[in-house]
This record gives sequence, structure tokens and C-alpha cells, in this order.
Amino acid sequence: MMIDTEVRHVTEPGTNLFLDLGFQADEAARLWAESKNQIIQAQADSSAVNSTRVNGSSLAGTPAWLESAKRRGPARAQRLGKPGLPTGAKKNGRGGKIAEA
Repeated sequence: MMIDTEVRHVTEPGTNLFLDLGFQADEAARLWAESKNQIIQAQADSSAVNSTRVNGSSLAGTPAWLESAKRRGPARAQRLGKPGLPTGAKKNGRGGKIAEA
């Protein structure tokens, strides 16, 4: 059995995809404007994160840094003689309180 993968239509860049999908003109214009605003906001948020600095370091690498800190945290606590979280417990993000999982 063959799967039909032929491309029949391509929406040109800068044109309203929602019109091509069959939306009424007024709804298509509203959806297109909303999607463009969301794209602009996402790009601005990404740019802000990439340009933000904490202690002189860019936050662009935050996810890798955060994962690294998660791995090192328990070992540091153990070296300092501080207890880790009890088994089955986790921080709930509100003032560092510990909650049962």
C-alpha cells in the first residue's frame, strides 16, 4: 500500500495561512494577527533571556547549568553535613518548604 505524500499546495511566506485553510476572511485576519503577535512575543522573550546576565554570565545556557547544579547539589550538601531531602519529598517552590510527594 502506497501512502500519498504528494504536495498539492504551499502557502507562500508572508501570506495568510488561515485563508488557505478555509477560514472566513475576517476570522483569518484575526487569527493571522494573533499568531504574528505570539511569534513576536516569543522572539522578544527569547531575546530577553539570551541577553539577561546574572553575576556576569548570560542566561542563554541556563538549562545546561541548571541540570549541572541539580547533579552537584546533593553531593555539596553531603560534604557540608547538611541533610538532603527525605526520600519521597520535594521542594514545593514556596519558601523552600518540603512537601511529601
